Amino acid sequence: MIDLLRSTYQNKKVFLTGHTGFKGSWLLAVLNYLGAEVKGFALAPEDEPALFNLLNGNSLCDSVIADINNLPKITEEVKKFQPDFIFHFAAQSIVRKSYEEPINTFTTNAIGTANLLEAIRSLDNECMVVIITTDKVYENRELDYPYKE
Repeated sequence: MIDLLRSTYQNKKVFLTGHTGFKGSWLLAVLNYLGAEVKGFALAPEDEPALFNLLNGNSLCDSVIADINNLPKITEEVKKFQPDFIFHFAAQSIVRKSYEEPINTFTTNAIGTANLLEAIRSLDNECMVVIITTDKVYENRELDYPYKE
């Protein structure tokens, strides 16, 4: 399995939003191990200790600290990098914070994703895009089994 993953990502350009967050940092480490060239695009880590900093994430990628809501900036970075793959993790993912800051949450999660999709339209090449979400988008029914789609 690792050989298949390595043959898929080695020497490929991967644009990773949310690379400073918990899940994004893990994917950054894996992609680095597989030999991918990664450009990260995210806000600075909010919490300390942050996994991104513990991994010395700046040494694993070209890290752009910027807001996904800045359409000109994300378009510039995507177009300049011309990625083969895009993984979109950037989000406001804290449920409690979404109640406290609904406009910021909607802007980041919905408009930020739309900004990334708009930026992708500037590419000269085709690329694979994976948009990550959370199980928190489903109603919690307190069931004893995983969500089914």
